[in-house]
Amino acid sequence: MKLAEEVGATVRRNEIFFRVGGDEFAILAPDADEEEMVGLARRVGGKISDMRFNFGGKEVQLTASLGIALYPVHAASSEEIIARADSAMYQAKLSGKNRWAVYGAAKLH
Repeated sequence: MKLAEEVGATVRRNEIFFRVGGDEFAILAPDADEEEMVGLARRVGGKISDMRFNFGGKEVQLTASLGIALYPVHAASSEEIIARADSAMYQAKLSGKNRWAVYGAAKLH
């Protein structure tokens, strides 16, 4: 619940934050370009990595792997955009913790 509140407070009024399933979430940002999405990924990733939880008497830090895909640049349908963002997220996840990637980009962050 705290994650949803913290990230929800980070997104702007025209952006929609929602749970896709399991531990995966998405942000819909209408009319955002790549630069804006990269800024959003940095804000959200930073917010998540700053969070700490007490779990079983131990402090736990969260990490985030974020994937960015743009409509219509990377996809022509809602199904494709979700698949492309998911693909970018897995590329980010493979490169380590607290990373983000843009679909089709060679460089990971």
